[in-house]
Amino acid sequence: MNNFFTHPMRIFFMSACFCGICGGLVFYFSDNFLILHQMFFLNLLPACAYGGFLLTAIPDWANYHGSLKKIGFTLFGLVFLAFLSLPFSYLLSGSFIAIFWAVLLGFCAILLWRDKNDDNFSILFVLSLFLGFEIAFLLKNDFKFLYSQIHISVAAIVVVSFRVSMVLGNEALKNTNFKDPIFLPNFVHKNLVAFFAIFYAFSTLFLNEKTSGFIALGLGFTLLAKLKELHYFVLLRRHYIAFYYAFELLCALGYIWLGYCEIYEIYSSAPLHLIALGYYFAMILFIFIVAGLRHSGFVKLKFPLFGILALVFMLFSAFVRSLLTEFNGYIHLSAFLLILSFGFYAFTFLKIFTQNPFSDDPE
Repeated sequence: MNNFFTHPMRIFFMSACFCGICGGLVFYFSDNFLILHQMFFLNLLPACAYGGFLLTAIPDWANYHGSLKKIGFTLFGLVFLAFLSLPFSYLLSGSFIAIFWAVLLGFCAILLWRDKNDDNFSILFVLSLFLGFEIAFLLKNDFKFLYSQIHISVAAIVVVSFRVSMVLGNEALKNTNFKDPIFLPNFVHKNLVAFFAIFYAFSTLFLNEKTSGFIALGLGFTLLAKLKELHYFVLLRRHYIAFYYAFELLCALGYIWLGYCEIYEIYSSAPLHLIALGYYFAMILFIFIVAGLRHSGFVKLKFPLFGILALVFMLFSAFVRSLLTEFNGYIHLSAFLLILSFGFYAFTFLKIFTQNPFSDDPE
């Protein structure tokens, strides 16, 4: 376990899965499930996910080779305090998460400043938005600020997955007959999607629904345009590219659906859940799998069976929660599938993490 704090990615990825499982279980065991599931899914889980990823990526990008134990213990302690205080006060729990975002932002900013690295300003900007929205949630005691963070997370995942997609694309091209193939995702589409996602997040707070709806449509169709870069059989035949494509497609359809509902004043939480489960959580698990394998000595990117099942069950959870709302028990079924999804990842990668030393990214 000490090794988990030497390389905090592991403890935070496991903690994110634990929070995801708890967020699903509250539907079965708590009368206050509405607030609790919001806090687990929109507060605790994202903090663990981004903490784990950024404490691995930023030191690498900023050429930092010092110890991560102190920052790892500090950030994990804040998440742990947020977890312990949640049954007593969700605002107190949120206060610890706000401090978490501030500490993580400060740490990343210091590393990038020391390295004179201005290529990752977008990461600092997104962390600043998480901190700002968290503070607004605490001051206003209004959960709409947490829901707006879903769209900030979409922007964050698009920014992060740009690098991940380069790794995936080049991995898929290794076993082809092409001479020195290179996969270069569309930088412009990435920036447009991130811009529209952040714009939409603010529009839900300050603009009317119809205006927000048109912004959501723009975001959805831009995501569809972004998929063009993957329209090659040599890429889509790889299981990891197929999953990546499916998640982005669901996100695009979710925003188009969301835009339609807002423009025509149709109240439905289904499109937002499609985005949250089919893209937000699914992509978090997807990146967990990629990072977990590449930083555990697995040079060849082949997803383990239970990792694949985790992604499949998350997709089923998204479909049930957003498309089967007319059936009794759909919320509990969706929660059960989500619990299985996070459980499968934790079961598989806890074994991988304990049996394999942490390794640098092979590329």
